[in-house]
Amino acid sequence: MYFYHPKYKEMEQLLFFNEDNSMMLEILKSSFGVKAMVYVYPQIRDDGLVSWRMLRNLTNFPKELLEVSPSPFYFSPSFKYYIDFNPLTNEFYIVHTVT
Repeated sequence: MYFYHPKYKEMEQLLFFNEDNSMMLEILKSSFGVKAMVYVYPQIRDDGLVSWRMLRNLTNFPKELLEVSPSPFYFSPSFKYYIDFNPLTNEFYIVHTVT
């Protein structure tokens, strides 16, 4: 499986894949903050490249968890669920990634 993905200047870029390589988590860290997106690939193209599609932009990504570890332990191995943080209630909760 091969794919091309942009490399952004002046940003730390982390890419992680779920247990069956059907989903990718991208984390971008810069002086402006942290951005995280989850991608799925619907198919492998005729030329053999993977075509990724953004599934979800994690707008309230739990930045506090990145301080613990850069690995995505806050996602289930399948990436179907992840831990999110509600700053209003100061509580963590589990979110379904697809919905």
